[in-house]
Amino acid sequence: DEVTSYLRWANEHAIGRGLPGVLVLSAPVVVDGEDSWKSRCYTLAELDDAGLAAVSASDAGLNMYYRTHLLAEAVSRFERGKGSLTRWITHITADVDIAGPGHKPPPDKVLPTFEEAVALVDETAIISSGGGLYPVLRLAEPFEITSPADLERFKNVGRRYDRALASHGFHVDATALDATRVIRPPGVMNNKPGRDPRPVSML
Repeated sequence: DEVTSYLRWANEHAIGRGLPGVLVLSAPVVVDGEDSWKSRCYTLAELDDAGLAAVSASDAGLNMYYRTHLLAEAVSRFERGKGSLTRWITHITADVDIAGPGHKPPPDKVLPTFEEAVALVDETAIISSGGGLYPVLRLAEPFEITSPADLERFKNVGRRYDRALASHGFHVDATALDATRVIRPPGVMNNKPGRDPRPVSML
């Protein structure tokens, strides 16, 4: 329920407009000795199925992510989808690492504490990823990518948001501008290898 409710909230305006966007769930896997992604695609009418699949795979030990931007068409089983397939932007996310085990900032930056990170993004929806925070900014209406100019406009917004977060002196992964962005949805576990599983939750 938590995964599905979040995915519905994040894509509410696309659902309301009946957009034919494709949601992608992915997990990093090893195929023939090489790192790859195992994916499944869902329409916006199949988010109940997507939630069940995400939790089932997470319970089996996989690191589950969802593609934050809706695609124009489904991708194959071992693809996450190129940026050129991105069609609708419904929300923008960033990635704020938190001081602690497993995170090392660049030499000229520091990582915020949990409290500092929450204060930094407290006017947005916030997902605790089990190792950091994903601030989530839902757009007032879906932004359709139909040209390179549209894609660049989206990337410029992402650059500005990442810079605004980083301007406080903390290290922020430059991810908001990524048209192939994936994050963990709330309701699954962070099954990062070498560390105990930690819940991913909406704060």
